[in-house]
Amino acid sequence: MGSPTPATGTTFTDSTVTNGKTYFYVVRTVNSAGVESGNSNQVSATPKAPAPAAVTGLTATAGDTQVDLKWTAVGGATSYNVYRSTTSGTFTAADKVNVAPVTAGATPRWPTGRSSSSPRERTGGRP
Repeated sequence: MGSPTPATGTTFTDSTVTNGKTYFYVVRTVNSAGVESGNSNQVSATPKAPAPAAVTGLTATAGDTQVDLKWTAVGGATSYNVYRSTTSGTFTAADKVNVAPVTAGATPRWPTGRSSSSPRERTGGRP
């Protein structure tokens, strides 16, 4: 596992795992004669990559039946998902307005008064 020697304290970090794979663990006590106890309770964990940083500097500019959004790029981001709501602070999966993720560097535009099948929404803001 993560260490070539036995754990001697009450913590252990297994740094040889792969994200997305579930691992199961038990701990056994060892005495000075090298005799092991039975298993502790079993636990499991599935490591995952950390979430990317949130976008900063988001601005909205209203136009004639459209809203232009701009933000500061996030290092390592390959795309962005945009959500729209008519209630402040409430955003669910149903509020996602772009069909395909917005490519980093694009300037997304969404019409304010058209149906979700408008060309601008289908293409991630590109006319």
